[in-house]
Amino acid sequence: MTSDATDELSQLNQVLLGMSVYASQNIERYDDKTHAKVKELDGWRDYLTAQFTEFHVRRLETGKWTIEASLVYLDMPSSLKSIENTCIRYRG
Repeated sequence: MTSDATDELSQLNQVLLGMSVYASQNIERYDDKTHAKVKELDGWRDYLTAQFTEFHVRRLETGKWTIEASLVYLDMPSSLKSIENTCIRYRG
């Protein structure tokens, strides 16, 4: 995996971490403002995923990546999305 791809996954992980902190706060006590922050971070994750998908395709096209590395890379953001959806759905 290239350092660029590792950095991309790290950025997505940071967004997820932020979402989990806000979602945890809502478990203790629901707040519309906190829930809005979770949704805002989800929008940021959508944006990053779109950008990183474009970068990912370029790596494949230029031969910097193998299909095997590609499958691992694609599985990670997909798993993060499932966790994020759970954070968004929780409303206390």
